[in-house]
Amino acid sequence: LAQVKFPRPLCLELLGTCLAANPALFLGGPACFALLRQGVCAVLLKNLRGCFDFAILIRSIHLLQRLFSCPALAAPLMPELQVFLHLMLDLTAAERSPWQRATSLEFLSSLCEDPAALAVLYEHGGSAG
Repeated sequence: LAQVKFPRPLCLELLGTCLAANPALFLGGPACFALLRQGVCAVLLKNLRGCFDFAILIRSIHLLQRLFSCPALAAPLMPELQVFLHLMLDLTAAERSPWQRATSLEFLSSLCEDPAALAVLYEHGGSAG
């Protein structure tokens, strides 16, 4: 099993599924939360900064949506989530490809339609960073 290499889109999808099914798992201990904050957020940062692969960008955005829609995770991750919001806004720039702009705008639209995400942004967005 040590030599099995999973495709990045599959790994992102599995992480998103784990987050959605049991967010308390990542809050249950400092090591699990550190994995989320340092490992998963670092991967998302890398993928959102310089991703030109549609499948990876879509799954990264989906994982980001899952983080925002879970207030218990979003509140302590607000500094990281604010960085991701800026990256998503950067993806709307004219020099980006049409599919990058469209996916970013779709993410921002879905965020504005998610009451839980809006509530956590309102309550915790001004206190971070």
